[in-house]
Amino acid sequence: MTAPTGTGSTSSTGSITPTLGQLAWKGLGALASAYLNNLVAGSSHGQNSAVQDDIGAGVWELQRMTPVPPLTPGPLLLGTQVNLLGNGTFTGSGLLLQMYVQTTCQLSGQWEYNAYSNRLKFAVMVNGYPAVYNEELRILSGSSGQFQLRASDGSDWALRRQF
Repeated sequence: MTAPTGTGSTSSTGSITPTLGQLAWKGLGALASAYLNNLVAGSSHGQNSAVQDDIGAGVWELQRMTPVPPLTPGPLLLGTQVNLLGNGTFTGSGLLLQMYVQTTCQLSGQWEYNAYSNRLKFAVMVNGYPAVYNEELRILSGSSGQFQLRASDGSDWALRRQF
């Protein structure tokens, strides 16, 4: 077997000068790497990323569209108006149903939107206390500030931009 030889030309200093094919391959690799980095870094809304879709910072109304099942245990969120902030946090007020009594509550926490998986996630605090769950909603359809979503429990929701 013979030893592999360089594919570029050798200059008078002894270094190998890359061929046009090598430069093109290197450039293609750099473009692919930049695209993948942008895909990962820009895929979700959080502290170090940018929103790349219609769901972003602003005031939104989230309303339950699925009827409430009878004798539902525990508090159930019927709807809310939230202010999604650009740093990945939110504040707002909601309407809770518990034992057929409706009460208002203050909501806060973290939010994240992933445009590539069509998921909107909330880590919720109710009246300053952590909720027993984090909600993940799948975007079914919509655009221009109006979306249809489905929660992990199968309930359907409408999300509308207010401001």
